[in-house]
Amino acid sequence: MAEGVISGSELARRHGVDGRVSYLQGDLTQAPLQNGKFDAVVMECVLSTLTDQEAALRRCHTMLRPGGRLGLTDMTVNGPLPSELSGLFASAGCVGGARSLDQYQQMVAAAGLVVDHCQDLPDVVSALLRQISGKLLMADAAVGLGKLPLDRGVLLEARRLLSRAQEVADSGLIGYGLVVAHRMKAQDG
Repeated sequence: MAEGVISGSELARRHGVDGRVSYLQGDLTQAPLQNGKFDAVVMECVLSTLTDQEAALRRCHTMLRPGGRLGLTDMTVNGPLPSELSGLFASAGCVGGARSLDQYQQMVAAAGLVVDHCQDLPDVVSALLRQISGKLLMADAAVGLGKLPLDRGVLLEARRLLSRAQEVADSGLIGYGLVVAHRMKAQDG
């Protein structure tokens, strides 16, 4: 776990509720289906990577107890990507299967969940791109020190694509969004 990041288990322990909570982390498409067992499902930058996004959201609905919540954050795309940013970049950057924030909201609702909150988070993309820039700088230093056997041309191309991605993010074509929803309780319906 990254330095300074607190696990859910540790956070529960600190607040004295560790005996009342449990966590299941894993592949949504492979997790054993436990109808109505979960109070919450958190999908952080994963839906855009799944082949059958609608089925994954229906599965979330089934797994949640009535009143249970879904927290979904993911990359958003508001139009076609430039060709140089498709293919491998799109897959690695989680934008290949990304949708617009409105489309995510519609998909969540179509899966039977009630959308409580939807928010565009443009600063998250800028922070992500800065992190990538820092990692490229470290990779460049490692190549210079002979610690990373990588052709500098690869790093130059990565920087060029990163610069192009920043332009696209600045234009609003790619972004990051949040959708919070819940499964209706019987008395709500």
